Amino acid sequence: MRSEREIGIAKIIVDHLDSQDRMLCFTSTRHSESDYVTLLNSIDQYLTFRISHHEAYSGFLSVPTFVISKSKPLGKILDEYLPKLTWINLDYLDYFILSVIQFSKKHGVVFQIDDLYSIFSDEKQGMVFYQCRSGHSHRRTKIVAANGMNEETNKVFRKLYATSLISSRKTDDTLSIYISEAGFRMIDYFAPKYINQFSKDYVNLDWNDVSVPKWVIDAS
Repeated sequence: MRSEREIGIAKIIVDHLDSQDRMLCFTSTRHSESDYVTLLNSIDQYLTFRISHHEAYSGFLSVPTFVISKSKPLGKILDEYLPKLTWINLDYLDYFILSVIQFSKKHGVVFQIDDLYSIFSDEKQGMVFYQCRSGHSHRRTKIVAANGMNEETNKVFRKLYATSLISSRKTDDTLSIYISEAGFRMIDYFAPKYINQFSKDYVNLDWNDVSVPKWVIDAS
């Protein structure tokens, strides 16, 4: 159940949207008192922003952060910055990778961030993702093989991470990728547009070497 604070913030956001825009997802973190909001406009472009009392800790999260205070209430910030923000297209490759992550565990595959590539610096080019084959030992998941992915696939992962449709959690000194609530909402919302093509590409997917479909790259 939402707190009175979350309800109040959601109401302020909705009151400041254009008539054809909608709030697709509103989530709050447990400990940092930060809220993540994903909006959709009339042509199905999306926009994610963060509301908090502090800046984001990760240099790789490129969604705008609105730092609120008594002197800068949320309504005033939205009036100033919402018209300036850039809306983003969710294309087929984005949908493809989100769906691949969704089904990956069924195929013994997980995705992680390689922290040897300056993960916590401000150099977004340093973020590199890789896939791992997982096994089980004494009821625990165990990584048995890992390999990198091509640059085209990494670009999609970076975009999804930067716009908060996927995120990471630290487990056993590794950063494992998971789909955020906004990411799951996107999968459902864009299914009528993309699910038929994904069902064809899913059948031909090589789970030992996950990559975006070659036909999309060739056509671009």
